[in-house]
Amino acid sequence: MKNAEIREPRLFAANLAKKAVKKASARNLYKRRIKAVFAKHKGLFGQVDVLIMPRPGIAGLLTFAEIEENLLRLFPKRDK
Repeated sequence: MKNAEIREPRLFAANLAKKAVKKASARNLYKRRIKAVFAKHKGLFGQVDVLIMPRPGIAGLLTFAEIEENLLRLFPKRDK
């Protein structure tokens, strides 16, 4: 398959610094939630590499729905 035919992103990464979230278990939880949003909405991202680097305010986002809402605001809906 040619590169132009691939419809999924080549890379998706979530990088949370200790400054943003102090405890490793909480950082890992947020990373899993961010990756789950990405998996749920693959079609939104197209053929791009995506790197998410949350700011320290992420510690206030507790639920999957809140994280999903904030991430989806960053990416406009694409026509298929």
